[in-house]
Amino acid sequence: MNTITKDMTISQVIRLNPDLMHILEGYGMGCSYCMASLEETIEGGACMHGVNLTHLLTDLNLALVPEGATD
Repeated sequence: MNTITKDMTISQVIRLNPDLMHILEGYGMGCSYCMASLEETIEGGACMHGVNLTHLLTDLNLALVPEGATD
């Protein structure tokens, strides 16, 4: 499984799983449609939008875990 980190660009995250756009949008980060998403990191976008980075990363990574999956 891939892990989303603060240093990944927004576009990398969306390419990893396009459904993650809904989580970004839920945090008020509509930047997934913006050209800046090609260069902007998750950390930078969170900072720019006043989003708690830890909560955002947790939600993004939880969304990558398949339902019913256990370690």
